[in-house]
Amino acid sequence: MGLSVNVLAADVKLLDFTRSSYDKITAINPATTDFADTALTQLKAIFNFNEFCLRTMQDINKKMSEAEYAQAQALFENVFFLNFKKNALSINNKKINTPVYSVTSSVQDYQVVTLSGTTAAGSMHIDFYIKSDSRDSLGIIDLAIDGVQLSRNYRGVFNRLYREKGFAGLSERLQNKQLELTTK
Repeated sequence: MGLSVNVLAADVKLLDFTRSSYDKITAINPATTDFADTALTQLKAIFNFNEFCLRTMQDINKKMSEAEYAQAQALFENVFFLNFKKNALSINNKKINTPVYSVTSSVQDYQVVTLSGTTAAGSMHIDFYIKSDSRDSLGIIDLAIDGVQLSRNYRGVFNRLYREKGFAGLSERLQNKQLELTTK
């Protein structure tokens, strides 16, 4: 009996974290003057970018030096958050009506919470991959929207770039993307 109460408490914590995270993401308003600071603060509070980067670069990170990996991670983090800023309004316009949250799986060291519901455009499913750190603090380590996993999308691009052009090619592409996103 004690085990099911602990499992239930863990599920409640996961569901509350996911609800709160989704609400924070969709409440970010790109029209405000402090949008960049607010968005970055909100996202960093709920997103474990180190883990996301490891998932994304898992095939190539052992081929890079520590300095190269640190540089790639910093560039990727900037591109990721700039991309979020660019797409924030469309995210806000796709707010899910009557959301349903459920813990759908526990895999290795993370859990998946699925958010399902409808938007003006139709049904939508978002899987939040959530991991607890050493301080028992939760963080999103990946997302899948309608079955398309964010880290896998990036991983495919990064693997191809690294295979074809090495670290220099990957770094150049991330720098160009960062420049593109800051000048628009």
